Amino acid sequence: MSAIEITMKSPTSTTTSAIGEIFANPRGGGGPVVNDVNVHAARTSRCQLSTGSYTYAFHVEGDGGKFTLEIFGTGSPATPTRTVDTSFGFSGWTFDFTVL
Repeated sequence: MSAIEITMKSPTSTTTSAIGEIFANPRGGGGPVVNDVNVHAARTSRCQLSTGSYTYAFHVEGDGGKFTLEIFGTGSPATPTRTVDTSFGFSGWTFDFTVL
């Protein structure tokens, strides 16, 4: 198991939050492996995940705008990042990542 940490960088508003669940890939109808993953500028989300491929499926609450999510602890040489811009919508966002 690896200790995973999801952070939000450079939100245009301090009220912006990314809220969702982490699913193992392929999803294949299975439920989330981590519920209530809530990230905002002042709150990092932490969990334990086994080696594998995952998707963080989330929606955005608050004022929105542009921000970047980063996931630490995956064992990847580069930190996985996902840039979000709510001018394209507040729901239906996904962030795929792999834990080595």
